[in-house]
Amino acid sequence: MKRILLLLLIPISLFSEENLEICNQFLHDEFDPTYFVKKMEEGDTSFSNHYITDIHFAILSREQLKILRNFYFAKYGYIFKSADLADFFNKLYWYSPKISDQDTIIKKFKEIESDTVKRITFFENKSNEKPVNNLAYLIGKWHLDEKVGSGYNSRFIFKKENQFTYLQSEMKNLPQYAYFSGKYEISNGILKLTINKIKKYKHSDSLKLAEGGNYICFWKNQELDKERYLGKPIILNLPVYHSQFSGESMKVIRIGSLLFYENDFDE
Repeated sequence: MKRILLLLLIPISLFSEENLEICNQFLHDEFDPTYFVKKMEEGDTSFSNHYITDIHFAILSREQLKILRNFYFAKYGYIFKSADLADFFNKLYWYSPKISDQDTIIKKFKEIESDTVKRITFFENKSNEKPVNNLAYLIGKWHLDEKVGSGYNSRFIFKKENQFTYLQSEMKNLPQYAYFSGKYEISNGILKLTINKIKKYKHSDSLKLAEGGNYICFWKNQELDKERYLGKPIILNLPVYHSQFSGESMKVIRIGSLLFYENDFDE
């Protein structure tokens, strides 16, 4: 009897208001370059417990990337030796410098924090992989997964005349947009995307979790809006590398921190 009661209670707890809080991590604007600094200044460091998309990294300047990467060290009390970082973090009330050994700090990182720091370094051009500098090499369709299943993951389409489209993963939590497009260029291993068109979702403000309690967040009401042109283009900068996983049967490149496979799919 006890075992039956426990099974009945599990679905109820999975859909509690407390668990809906996990959806809040997806509510911020990926195109806001000031988001992380504002959160640090407010003392809200909860973003460090969640996955940060490459799109959000790509909107940041080199200085903002440096601050974000070092935030994870500041969170655990690292004593900064460089004056610029010390000046920035000393202004934040929650920062308590007490540890001078960087390895000690790294051992305190949660898995998600360690992964985030590593991914940021790709955007700071710290990779041993060979950068892609040939525009023609990019032309084609690139999928985030090696195999294309029934549900598409994130994907890029690079066309001639420097036109691109980025399609959002169909498994994205609380999607803000379906795709964006514009012009692309490469310089010194940096893929510069100039976004001038975007197709967003219209949605309600209320949220729900996927049936089964697998922690996938959805809008209760959601539909695609019209494609619109941006009055002011959005600029993204992503490092692009040849991957060691490329072979004769398939080309693989690293765009940002993620591996994309040349693969055909319906547009």
